[in-house]
Amino acid sequence: MKKYSLAAPALFVCAFLCTSVDLLAQTVTLGGSASVASAEDFAARTFQDPWDMNERTDFGWFLNGSDNPLPELSNVSFASGIFSATTAVSPNVFLLETGNPYAARLGKTGANYPIDADFYRFLAIRVNMSGPSQSVLTWNRDNLWDLTDSSSNIINLTAGWRTYLVDLQALGKQTGPISWGGLIRSLRFHPSYNTTLNIQIDWIRLVNIDTNLCRKATWTGFSGAIDLYLDTDTTTNGNETVLAKNISSAANGNSAGCLVSGSGAGYNFYAGALAPGSYQVLARAAGTSGAFTRPGTAYLVNATPTMSFTLPSDEGSADDFATAQLGNAWDMNALSDVDDYFGLCLPPSCAPPSITPIVAETPAGTSLGSVSVFSAISAPAQPGLVGDPILQPLSSRGDATRIDPLRYRILTVEFGIPNAARNVNNGSIARIAWRAAGGINYTVTDDIIFNSRLGVSVLDKVSLDMSDRAVLPIEASSPSQLGWVPGGMGGIDRFRFDPHEYSGAVTFFLKRIKLAALERLNSGGTYTFQWTASESNGTVNLYYDTDRNPTSGTTPIGSAPTSAGSFVWNNIPVVPLGEYYIYAVITDGQNGNGTYARWPVLIGQQPPIAPPNVRIVH
Repeated sequence: MKKYSLAAPALFVCAFLCTSVDLLAQTVTLGGSASVASAEDFAARTFQDPWDMNERTDFGWFLNGSDNPLPELSNVSFASGIFSATTAVSPNVFLLETGNPYAARLGKTGANYPIDADFYRFLAIRVNMSGPSQSVLTWNRDNLWDLTDSSSNIINLTAGWRTYLVDLQALGKQTGPISWGGLIRSLRFHPSYNTTLNIQIDWIRLVNIDTNLCRKATWTGFSGAIDLYLDTDTTTNGNETVLAKNISSAANGNSAGCLVSGSGAGYNFYAGALAPGSYQVLARAAGTSGAFTRPGTAYLVNATPTMSFTLPSDEGSADDFATAQLGNAWDMNALSDVDDYFGLCLPPSCAPPSITPIVAETPAGTSLGSVSVFSAISAPAQPGLVGDPILQPLSSRGDATRIDPLRYRILTVEFGIPNAARNVNNGSIARIAWRAAGGINYTVTDDIIFNSRLGVSVLDKVSLDMSDRAVLPIEASSPSQLGWVPGGMGGIDRFRFDPHEYSGAVTFFLKRIKLAALERLNSGGTYTFQWTASESNGTVNLYYDTDRNPTSGTTPIGSAPTSAGSFVWNNIPVVPLGEYYIYAVITDGQNGNGTYARWPVLIGQQPPIAPPNVRIVH
C-alpha cells in the first residue's frame, strides 16, 4: 500500500520526485506509541464491511446500471482489492447509494444508513490516477432527487498512487444548499471531469477526527527544508507516498484533521485515518529525489474488527412455511414448486418454463458456480404497458393450507435476470402480492428494486419483514390495502411473486423463496448464537435489547472469545414474552465495534404453537 498525498493548504499535499542528497547523520524519529487504533470508520461500523474494494458492493449499484446518473466509467473491474476503471466525461461512484422514495426501503442505502456528517467528517482515500485531475464529492440530505444536491470544493489529484486526507467541513462546498453536516443520505465521489483517465482505488475511509490518533515525526541532520513520505513495505521501490512537502527544519506542522499544538520541530499527521497497516515515515531534502532517511520503527494502524451473525440468521428461523406446512420447500427444484404462473411467453413462441442450471454470482461478485433455478421468459406487454410476469407458489394449495402471517413474516427471495444492466425506469422492479382468505383482491407492495449487471447472471437476494410497512409499503394503487394480517377468515390463501416489469420478452430466473418465522427462545431453555468475524483475537459480548439503540440500555447475555464463533445461552431468563433484538460488541484490545442481528427474536415462555393451517371443507 502506498500512502498519503494531500494538496492544498492544510487539506492535501501532492508528491513530486526530485534529486539525491547526502544523508550522513540524518535521522527520522517516530514519536508516540507505535500502535495506533483505527479512527471510527463509517463503512466498517455501519455495514461491518469497510470500503476496501474487496467486493463489488463496496460501491452503490448505479455503477452497474443504465439509469441516471450514469457512472461514466468503462473497463470496470474489482481484482485483488483494487477497483479499476477508465473515466469518461463525468465519472462518479456512490459511496452511499441514494434511497428511492418510490420504492421499498431495502439495501445499503442512505434511507437505511444515513451518515452523521458532524461525526464522520474526514475522508481518506488511496487512489491512482494516470494523470492530474480535479475531483469533488457530492451529497444530498434525503435522496438524489430532493433538490439538495451539493458539491465540495475541488480536491486536486495528481498522477500516480497517492493517499489524500481531507477534512470535509474545512474543505467546504462550492455549490448547493447544504454544507457537510447533519444527516447525509447520498454521497458520491467524482474523480475527474471531462478528461479520459485510468483510475484505481485501493480503499476509502470516512472517519471521525480524534487527535489522540495523531502521531508526530521529527528529524535531525537536515540543513534545510524536507519532504516527508509514507511507506508500507520498508523498501524504496516507488510506492512511497508524499505526506508533506517543503517542511522547515524548525517547523511544527500538522496534516489535515490533526491540528495539534506543541513546541519543537516536527510534523503531526492523522495516522488513525489510514487503512490498517504498517507505515514508516521517510524524509529527504525538499525538492530532491535521492535516497530516503528511514526510521528504525513503523506505526502500526489497527483494523477495526467486524462481525456478522449467522445465528440468528438474516433469513429468520428454520421454521419455513413451505417446508413445515406444505411439506416441500419453495426451492425451485421442480416446476411443481409453483402452483400457477401468468404473463409468461409459452410454446410455440418461447421455450416453456424449466428447472435449469445457470452459472451465477452474488451481488458482491463471488462466483456461485452452477446453480439450479426456475427459468422462464416473460410475455411481451401490450404497447404502453409494463410487463407483468407472475409466479404463485401458493395458489390452489392455499385453499387448504393458509399462511399464518403473525407467525411467518421474514421473506427471502433469490432471483434475477441474466446479462442486463440494472434499469429501474424500464423494469428492474419486483413486487410481492397476497390475498387474505375470504377476500377478493390482492394486496400489492411498492417497487422492490433488484440488481443485475451486464455479462453475468447476478443472483440477487432480497430479505425483508413482510409486516414492516415502513420498509415495505403497499402500492397506492393496490386493489387491497390490507397489510400482512390474517384478514376476516384468518390466514393468507394466495401468495405471489412478480419477478420484473420489463415490457419485452425477458428471461428471468428464481432460485428459491423462503417465508420464515422469527427465532423462538424459551425461558429456561438454551440457544446457540453463532458469528463470523474479521479477526480471531479478542472478545464478543452479547446483549439483548428492546430496541435497536444500544445507548438506551441493553441487558447482558454473556461473552466468548471471538475465535469461538459461538456462545451457548443457558437457562434463558424469564422475561415478558415479546420481540427482543440481539446486540454484539466485538473488541480486540484497541478497537471495538457493535452490530445487531438482522431480525428480532421472540424471548419468553412460549405458549403452544397453534397450527396455522385452516382446513376448509367444500
